[in-house]
Amino acid sequence: MGKTVHRLEQALCVWEDFSYLSRLRHEISRISGSTPAFPLAGPIANYHRFRQFLLSLGDASSLANLEKFYEIFIGPRDFERAYGCLQLLPAFILAWTMNSRRVFSLSGDLQRLLAATSLEDVTFGEIPYPFNSFAVSLETPIIGADGAEFDFLVFRTGSIPGDKREIGLFLLDRRYGNYNRISGFDKKAIEKSMAKGSLQAYESAYQRYASVAGSCKNRMRLDFDAEASLVEYVPTTGWANGIRVTEKTQELAPEIITAQRLTAGLCMYLATLPSTVNQHRSGWMPLSKSSRLDPRAITNAAQICTVTSQHVLTAEERQTYDIASRGMTGYELSAHFRRGHWRRPPGKGDDPLALKIVWVRPTLVRRDRLGPGELPGGSQTNLL
Repeated sequence: MGKTVHRLEQALCVWEDFSYLSRLRHEISRISGSTPAFPLAGPIANYHRFRQFLLSLGDASSLANLEKFYEIFIGPRDFERAYGCLQLLPAFILAWTMNSRRVFSLSGDLQRLLAATSLEDVTFGEIPYPFNSFAVSLETPIIGADGAEFDFLVFRTGSIPGDKREIGLFLLDRRYGNYNRISGFDKKAIEKSMAKGSLQAYESAYQRYASVAGSCKNRMRLDFDAEASLVEYVPTTGWANGIRVTEKTQELAPEIITAQRLTAGLCMYLATLPSTVNQHRSGWMPLSKSSRLDPRAITNAAQICTVTSQHVLTAEERQTYDIASRGMTGYELSAHFRRGHWRRPPGKGDDPLALKIVWVRPTLVRRDRLGPGELPGGSQTNLL
């Protein structure tokens, strides 16, 4: 689990290396007399200042000028052509750093139950968020349509002073754990070879970056409307499957739907548990620090809470819920599988201000009809 928590640190290393390589590319273009693809601005010019900025950051009031932050560390909108979703990584890290530095670690059984629970009629504004921004470490990775395995995600909502009512999810691929960043020694070698007119060392370093980051551009969803349903997709901006989202986008990537169910479901599930430490919710524990990590590692101050399911799943339930939550919107085994959902407390069903924090868990109907090791059969119907 500790390695998973460091996924955020690993993603930052990828962002820093790409910014460094982009800065060198700008220098190559300048020397050759060609027009640089991007100006020496934003993260390309300031990436090396970001860690110190985070480490010296106090509470949320310390950030007086949000636009200045975006100008320095995010860059112009056209930078997204090169960075993809990584362009907004600093904004998510900033939100997490300012608002909580908290990481929820989900057990596999709780993931299965939440992933098999519908979010129909649940809006972003109805969710009782424990923090404006937090991270979630997953015991079982979310499998993307292209085979990518996402085992860590960062959530934020209205999290930065002066920001819009912005709600975002940022998914991190476990392949970031295999990334070997460009060392100081490597940088000196690259710059030395460039001074001699050779780009071989540069191209080699870029391929190292591209072999990881280029194959797993991060997924995210951004919405600005707190009244929007979680199963709708009407964002003003965002990415899905590495493709820029527009108002014409009709479908969500399957990993985004699963991430939404896990994140929203976790928030509502926590609201059903006592706020004190108990067998299903551990206390906040500091992350054990690794001596091999950069002493400026952004995750060193993280605190972790382990959350488990109140209901222990049987082997048959695990298999069934895994099947039920797979795919673009999941599917229901209509004969014996009943999806879960969230509703308001008894007596408050007609109160629009009442939170939907009563969890009707997914269940196997007429389990007595199944033999040992058998799974429910029947037709498959899409869940909306």
